[in-house]
Amino acid sequence: MELWGSINVSDWKNTPYIIGRTASENDIEKGLAVFSIGQASTISPVDLDLPLCGVVYEEDDEGNEAKTPVIVIQAEKADETIYIGYRNLNGGNGVCLSGEIELLEEPNELFFSTQTQ
Repeated sequence: MELWGSINVSDWKNTPYIIGRTASENDIEKGLAVFSIGQASTISPVDLDLPLCGVVYEEDDEGNEAKTPVIVIQAEKADETIYIGYRNLNGGNGVCLSGEIELLEEPNELFFSTQTQ
């Protein structure tokens, strides 16, 4: 199985994740986390019931708002900023700030309406 391969939406709850502690480089290598925060005065895990579905709000190449459905596998706070690590449904991963994502307890109409074909 490819480390950052695609995710079957019907099996999203089985996506590996990290909870209750901050991530290490080893967690990234295992696919449990997307990032590891190096230097910050305070680093702590964010209390979320992971994994979660989410929709990331970004800009496409033309400057239009794009919505991407993802599975959230990591959430950490460094100083006053909350970072969210996620897996893309079509493979790969990413990191965003908490204000750039809408968290969902499960796939819903918004989640499915944003899936790319």
